[in-house]
Amino acid sequence: DFRLTINSAKTFDFDNPSSLDDDTYKTITGLSRDNFHDVLGHLTTMNNSNVRSVRVALAVFLTKLRLGFSNRVLACLFHLKSKRTVSRIFHQVREALMKYFVPLNLGFQHITRDVVLNYHQTVIATELLTNEPDQIVLIADGPYLYCQKSSNNEFQRRTYSNHKHRHLIKPMIITAS
Repeated sequence: DFRLTINSAKTFDFDNPSSLDDDTYKTITGLSRDNFHDVLGHLTTMNNSNVRSVRVALAVFLTKLRLGFSNRVLACLFHLKSKRTVSRIFHQVREALMKYFVPLNLGFQHITRDVVLNYHQTVIATELLTNEPDQIVLIADGPYLYCQKSSNNEFQRRTYSNHKHRHLIKPMIITAS
């Protein structure tokens, strides 16, 4: 799927919002064009530079997260100078998202109890899992996310599971039903 996108597009022009169709946005970044623009709206503190635009910076960041390409490959795909440039871009976007996107969209502080009850809880969850209609159903999950063996020795030791005999990360995810 990604190979077909590369062959048909030959180059990615995220600076021109209409140059890529919605499927290409989804394949490369994991987000639709509308969702990409929504996240882009939270990067208000980032400025365009002579190396990259804010749009390209977000595209590089999301492509790295979605496809796991090395910085060298991303530099080639997005016509950037070096893998160090990609590393700086990744750091800048991550900092901006942590400051302006995460507090408004993730965590318990971004949403009220009433909003969860009225807009995010299903009727089935309320009927099956609560005793009273004003109770909230939360789902907690700790999935295994397998990762490659790292060249960083400390990270390698911290991620190895003697139980699973593999390297993994186990995040805790809590969501409303």
